[in-house]
Amino acid sequence: MKKLLIFFSCLIFSLFLLAQDMLKEENLFNSSQGQGFLISTVSDMTPLDMSLNPNEYIVGAGDVFIVQIISTLTETFQLQVGLSDALTIPGYGQIDLKGKTLESSIKLIEDLCKETNRNIIVNVNLSDVKKLKIPVFGAVETPGMVTLPAASRLNEYLNKMKLHHLAKDFQVEIRGIDDTTIVNIYNYYLQGDIKSNPYLRSGESVYIPFADVAKECVEVYGPVNTKSLVPLIPGENLLEFVHRKVRFLDISDYSGVTITNQDKSFSKNIPVSDMQAYTLKAGDILEFAQIERIQVNGYVNRPGTYDYIPGHSTFDYIAMAGGANNQGNANKVIIVRGNQKIRKLANVEIQRGDIILVRRSIEDVMIGQISLLSFIASIASITTAFIAAYNSIN
Repeated sequence: MKKLLIFFSCLIFSLFLLAQDMLKEENLFNSSQGQGFLISTVSDMTPLDMSLNPNEYIVGAGDVFIVQIISTLTETFQLQVGLSDALTIPGYGQIDLKGKTLESSIKLIEDLCKETNRNIIVNVNLSDVKKLKIPVFGAVETPGMVTLPAASRLNEYLNKMKLHHLAKDFQVEIRGIDDTTIVNIYNYYLQGDIKSNPYLRSGESVYIPFADVAKECVEVYGPVNTKSLVPLIPGENLLEFVHRKVRFLDISDYSGVTITNQDKSFSKNIPVSDMQAYTLKAGDILEFAQIERIQVNGYVNRPGTYDYIPGHSTFDYIAMAGGANNQGNANKVIIVRGNQKIRKLANVEIQRGDIILVRRSIEDVMIGQISLLSFIASIASITTAFIAAYNSIN
């Protein structure tokens, strides 16, 4: 009897331990089942250039929050703010976040969840940001709406649009409901001033004004990738303008530029070293030159223009032109430099703009296209005729 009592006691104790283990597993299962409520189609997180300021960022439709509620069970929700700017938390209620900053929105969500139980722990985090449709109009080729994440800056909106060549992109107007901010985006492009490249908000629009051709533009010509009419920033010097708008090509001579004023009464070549000292005026005409190359002409196989290569000799350039042809002589060369003709080539260094002229050989002058045998036969015929004539006279 005593043994039977001990057996039943051990059996009851074992069943008690088993029941505890099963209860723990059920709690873990229920806890895991309470995680991962997904009410969003957002899959990729929007890249940011810096963390959002919770005191400045305005929450709106499309923003995604992760809400974690910890009590006896842990519930995790991934929730998206609806089109009416309301956020619904299943089992807890709904809250209006229209016009609220991120900081105040987090506080409101926490308060809503704690209304039923003050002892729970609520963790709230912004998981992803909404997308905005911002109108961009004015001096753009195709005005319209640009859709980008709310963490996008002004330059990203401008990059989506093709600007008109008369666009005053240094005077961009960001028009809000109550005010207008004028931004010079080049302070960001050239100096990295982040304040000149702001985030855009819901309800704002971007306007780029046109420049007055007669009063606000300069003309640009030459081998550069720049439109002929370019809006000018008031007070801008020549070096600032070149950095801002001139895109040189491989054949451009960027050592200087010729400036002619509007009435043609002034014309001056300004080297790079003096560009900062010259303040541009509306109507100025900028003429960039093409970098001077080397011409190889005369009796060569491929006459033409070739790139200047420092250290190359006359014969190097003749070789680039395929060498002297059958009529030319690579040792009979003239270098034309401006009004000067250089015939003695010893110690002469080739300069940009030089013309290398390969002359005709003596043999070709005398013989031309006929063969040597034909030439000798012709000479023999002439000699025989001369002797015969001489004998007949005597």
